[in-house]
Amino acid sequence: MDNLIGKQIDQYQIEALLGEGGMGAVYLAQDVNLARPVALKIMHRQYASQPEFQERFLQEAQASARLNHPNIVAIYNFSSTQSYLTIVMEYVRGLSLGAYIKQLAQRRQVMELSESLNIIAQVADALGYAHRQGVVHRDIKPDNIMITQLEQPSRPDELPIRAKVTDFGLAKLLEGGIETQSGTFMGTLPYMSPEQALASASLDGRSDIYSLGVVLYQLATGRLPFDIKTPTDAVMKHMHETPPLPRHIQPGLPMAVQNVIIKALAKQPEDRYQTAESFAAALRRATSGLTEKDVTIFATAAEEEMVS
Repeated sequence: MDNLIGKQIDQYQIEALLGEGGMGAVYLAQDVNLARPVALKIMHRQYASQPEFQERFLQEAQASARLNHPNIVAIYNFSSTQSYLTIVMEYVRGLSLGAYIKQLAQRRQVMELSESLNIIAQVADALGYAHRQGVVHRDIKPDNIMITQLEQPSRPDELPIRAKVTDFGLAKLLEGGIETQSGTFMGTLPYMSPEQALASASLDGRSDIYSLGVVLYQLATGRLPFDIKTPTDAVMKHMHETPPLPRHIQPGLPMAVQNVIIKALAKQPEDRYQTAESFAAALRRATSGLTEKDVTIFATAAEEEMVS
């Protein structure tokens, strides 16, 4: 990626690099017309020059721009020029959940159980809304969940934090449009659902529920349910292996929370929560049943397990 710091694309003055991945980079930029900060997602040139990729990128922008929810990063604009493909997004002041987990691990701290359940419930809220709009995310993982602090909770029974889902780049509109090529892995291996691992063409929102269940397992136990390094690992383990029970790893985990995790990680979609809304409701019921003793036991037992 070119050094774009200090340059201007359209009305966006680029100020800093926020992150970079295999397909492109995200920059902090200033919208000089509206005098507000934005996140500018710019694709690598090798992708930007491909007409098929441009078309799929436009699909991503259109799918994401339809979504208007407090727990989803807003899309402001899309631009396609000879040199750049860009999506202009809401700038979220905070860390990705992945970065937050790593920060806690470096400090030898753990996330409180109530905080983990709160974050996952908010992500489930976002996914429930997206699924009703006909959009499946397909790549739910900690790095695609942003965490920002609030002055006060958005709900009286929750903490003053907000989770925001970003990067619907692998989203597929259920009603049609350009689809990903069959047989291609779309997602991140440790978090993909069994049906994703099989490259099924008929994914629905229950695939995202499984992926979010993997994130919850990771937050609750300090480790992923499976050690997955290759696509073959993903198929075999997501399809056929049963992960260790969360309470075998973290004995202080309340049974109600373990039950939620197990249901979200069911191999067959029909055995999981059928909607993200029902997943969120189950998480909030489990949270409301926590006692101070539950959280203390969990935190004490989790001190030896660094989340990665």
